[in-house]
Amino acid sequence: MYNVHSERKYSAGLWVFGTGSDRFCTSGYHEPLSVEAKIRQAGKVENLEGVELSYPVDVNEDNVDQVRRSLSECRLKAVTVNPNLNNQPKWKFGSLTSQDAKIRQEAVQIVKKTKETAEELGAEQINFWLGQDGFDYPFQADYQRAWKLLVKGIRECAEWKPKVRVALEYKLKEPRTHSYMSMASKVLLLIKEIGLDNLGATLDTGHALQAQENMAEVACLLNSHGKLFHLHLNDNFRDWDHDMIVGTVHFWEYLELFLWLQFIGYEGWYSLDLFPYRIDPVQACNQSIRNVEGMNRLIEQVGVNNLIEMVKEGRLAEIQETLTKKLIPS
Repeated sequence: MYNVHSERKYSAGLWVFGTGSDRFCTSGYHEPLSVEAKIRQAGKVENLEGVELSYPVDVNEDNVDQVRRSLSECRLKAVTVNPNLNNQPKWKFGSLTSQDAKIRQEAVQIVKKTKETAEELGAEQINFWLGQDGFDYPFQADYQRAWKLLVKGIRECAEWKPKVRVALEYKLKEPRTHSYMSMASKVLLLIKEIGLDNLGATLDTGHALQAQENMAEVACLLNSHGKLFHLHLNDNFRDWDHDMIVGTVHFWEYLELFLWLQFIGYEGWYSLDLFPYRIDPVQACNQSIRNVEGMNRLIEQVGVNNLIEMVKEGRLAEIQETLTKKLIPS
């Protein structure tokens, strides 16, 4: 039985307020901002309480004190610090799965420093996406070796400073044509094989959509194993990771996701992972939060327990009629 949910906590990746570059406009569509200026932009978003930062791009040993002050001035929390193992040529053949032992060890050290920085900023977890760990062509990868290296590397990272949780973010592809951590089932298998309590998963809704997954099903699957650590929100057309305003494309599937997140009692952050190339970032964040809140209010008006009961009894037509009447009054 669902009990009244506590107020949702919203955060945003600091990259949302970046230049928004793509491969055709590499300089980006927005003016470049300092880290402090990005934090001030985040502080303008209504109901935003936290931000995600990247190590060492946003925060590192040289500026951690200044970042802490900027967050405090804007009344924002550091929600996660995320190791960046994707933006330099040395990672082009992977980080934790590189054939070069020195590269693998450097990657592990960066993750350890990320956890240290997270502790300094008061963040309880890091978010871990391995964008370069994968392959592009047939006959390019030793799949068995890569899996063993993933297990070994992630275990070492998770065991270091175990009070800082590690949330693994999976993605089907990009920048590689195939990622090793590509789907919820694979990342959950990886987590279960490693077997550490502080190791879990990030559900990025855009990545789930791109992988042809159902967002609500994935949330329930990860939660059933106690591994739904974090949530990234955005939208796309399933063919690419567009990182659009939340709920602008997959409205009904988002309604279902928020129903189940309420029912299972998800109390983590609702974190915006957007790339608003041609839209003002603050406006994009504001609209995303309004959409999320609006959809959750709709669910609450009908009643979480009422909707779940109808789902369990297979009353699909009644659910559609009930929700549609709320959306389009006659």
